[in-house]
Amino acid sequence: MVSIMTSAADRPFGPVRLFGGLWSDTSPAEGNFYRDEMAELGRVVLNFSSVDWCAERLLAGFLSSDLTGLVVVTAENTSWKLDKLSVISKEILPESEHRVELRHWLAGVKLLNRERNLIMHSVWGPGPDDKTLVMMKVSARNGEFKGNSKPANLAYLKDVADALAGAVDLAHQLVEKLGQSCPEWHGRKTLGPPA
Repeated sequence: MVSIMTSAADRPFGPVRLFGGLWSDTSPAEGNFYRDEMAELGRVVLNFSSVDWCAERLLAGFLSSDLTGLVVVTAENTSWKLDKLSVISKEILPESEHRVELRHWLAGVKLLNRERNLIMHSVWGPGPDDKTLVMMKVSARNGEFKGNSKPANLAYLKDVADALAGAVDLAHQLVEKLGQSCPEWHGRKTLGPPA
């Protein structure tokens, strides 16, 4: 049985203050304790948004040459888009350089999507010393309350943000190649916005 925990020390994931003044006027953030980590978190968000946009345009380009494909895929989540692109890469594209490159891109982006989900669905807050940013994962599945926390890892956040930026670059290169010599591709030759 899980009891209601009244103090941070009672929590199974350690003495971490949730939402406790991180962005208030008296926040330790004024001392720039979290500046680098927060900047990298921002890069993860922005770069993942670009990856999602690329997946959307890639999928739409296999569906139609007009905006119809884009209308169909725009509101879908990233995992859905990646799953549909996987099917296209396995079932529709013939053995080719395009197929290999798309499957390579998808494998990397699926891993990055999992990392992004871990980052974005964690709770972030100050650690016990108020100078360390902490990432907490909490679950209440299967009738059990579980949680853990760990200090934010700046190198990890930077690696994920950089890898996401690299995935965007690869998607642009892939679309250029698809536009030149792939008959299954109906989209534009760039990932730019529709004209």
